[in-house]
Amino acid sequence: MRMEKNGLALRLENDGSFAFGRDGVWFEQPCRGFAASDVQTGADGIRYRLAREDGLELNAALRLLEDAVELSLEGEGAEFAQLLYPGATQTIAGDIALLPIGGGFAFPVDDASIPILPEEAFAWSPSQCMGMVGLLRGDGWLVTAIEDPADVMVCRRRDGSGHLRPQLRWLPENGRLGYARRVRFMLGARGALSAACRAYRAYRQGQGLVVPLREKLRRLPDGEKLLGAADIWLWHDRYEEVMYSVSTEKIDVRNADAVLAVARDMRENGLEHAIFGMFFCDDCEASAALREMGYLVTKYDNYSDVLPGDVAPLIPRLRVEQCDFTQRRAKNWPQDVRVVSDGSLCGAWALRGTDGVMHPQNSLCARAAARDARKEVAQYAQQFGCNAWFIDVMGGGLQECFSPEHPMTRRQSRQYILQALGSMMDADLVAGTEEGVEFCVPAICYAEGRMSPQQYRICWKESGRRKAHLYAPEEHEENFDRFMLNPAYRVPLWELVYHDCTVSYWYWGDSSNCCPELLPERDLFNALYGTPPLYSFHTGEWEKIRDQVLASQARACPVARKVALEAMTDFSYLTPDKQVQRTRFADGTQVTANFSRAPFAMEDGGILAPGDYRMH
Repeated sequence: MRMEKNGLALRLENDGSFAFGRDGVWFEQPCRGFAASDVQTGADGIRYRLAREDGLELNAALRLLEDAVELSLEGEGAEFAQLLYPGATQTIAGDIALLPIGGGFAFPVDDASIPILPEEAFAWSPSQCMGMVGLLRGDGWLVTAIEDPADVMVCRRRDGSGHLRPQLRWLPENGRLGYARRVRFMLGARGALSAACRAYRAYRQGQGLVVPLREKLRRLPDGEKLLGAADIWLWHDRYEEVMYSVSTEKIDVRNADAVLAVARDMRENGLEHAIFGMFFCDDCEASAALREMGYLVTKYDNYSDVLPGDVAPLIPRLRVEQCDFTQRRAKNWPQDVRVVSDGSLCGAWALRGTDGVMHPQNSLCARAAARDARKEVAQYAQQFGCNAWFIDVMGGGLQECFSPEHPMTRRQSRQYILQALGSMMDADLVAGTEEGVEFCVPAICYAEGRMSPQQYRICWKESGRRKAHLYAPEEHEENFDRFMLNPAYRVPLWELVYHDCTVSYWYWGDSSNCCPELLPERDLFNALYGTPPLYSFHTGEWEKIRDQVLASQARACPVARKVALEAMTDFSYLTPDKQVQRTRFADGTQVTANFSRAPFAMEDGGILAPGDYRMH
């Protein structure tokens, strides 16, 4: 069956495969194990009955829109474990896959040496932060956009020829399809990456996800201080001992004087805007002085990790005392803990006990998190003297809970997570979270980790514990060196969609300074993307890295300060090897970055030195 409308052509095969195209670009979604019957054409598309070999039957429709093809699958009572429909997108040599892993990667589909980490991820998770995948074919493009990504995995696997072929794997809600599953295939013959992201942004804008930072900060008394603000976590030199050793030693963790000494040095050397993070309770002794310097002060908080009552006696007392959030969550165990499908309590971040064993905590159900955040955030922000707040973990994705007392589907969890995150701005606080995946955008101002694709971070499995470690070159890992700061692969997918909505930072265990010799390269990405740096180190190591960090803050912050409230409208490569790149923002600001080892001749006759950028 074939039809055309609005310049779009659509073809449906008997096995449920379909293809579509316009202006010379054509994309195919081949399928196996399905049959299409009762095919009917209408004014806007094709409707059919989709049957799988095992007997599953659904109502399917392909609609031809003005600039896209939309697939819908319905069958509310249909029971299934998983559904792989449509089939994986057919890719060809030369195609480039656009993957929203962290801030974004662009991988050649025919380079089988590139590991896709992970090969499968929940939509709206750190490794699939937006509900889309994309494909570039020359100047043409395809965006596969999921209407509601709550119950879907995005597969990024290779076929027998080694070609990467993205595919969606639908998951049940309470064992059934439950609600209409829709995916929109947006395509164009021109504009490549920038055009693809503009189309996707317009789609999500129609769903209310594009909420400009300008609107958010207008309601916050200290919101303007976020513009171009470096994100800074200064750790006590014995922080790791307090958090993860077996020792019960009573360590003096007061660090306010050291924090203020570093802050004053940075302020005297030109750092006008910054967010200083407070982790331990005693750190907050520095809050008032930092605010007097004109800085944002944020406090770490957590509505996800619950210390089990039977594990608590094994955790060093100082660790619990200094982590107020751990004390506050004690009341939630076990009745508010998330329950998994087998009836057990859901595990969470592990802590080392005095017995030397790493003991998992439990995960708080988002329903309880929303309730408690509304009660606590404003109170504790006032107590600790903060004008910003940081809720860890919750910005990293959806949840489901099988507790009979507080059941929750992944779709339902979205509203509770947004309520918990929304408690920060409701308290007039600049709101931050970890990762800050797409559905969180309306409720947050900034996100830590967005610039650091999770499984490509240095020492990624321990990066959440090694927050202040300064890595030597011999400690680097292959995937980190090959991908994290490689301009041939990194692309600003997130920034092209949401730059004017949230501020993106590196992760504290993959900070700007974690590999001091790479600071200039990270600064170059920050400048190109219009994002600020994140520094994380022990205060006792300030003198060791002082000159490098001061030079970095001068390089990395100016562009972010200027374009913080502007949409990124264009991204382009200026050289065939992709080593010279340019971004453009809505106010007309352009940034040209030279990642290569050779000078680059600018259009005005000027020379852009290797490793440098120009804002113009």
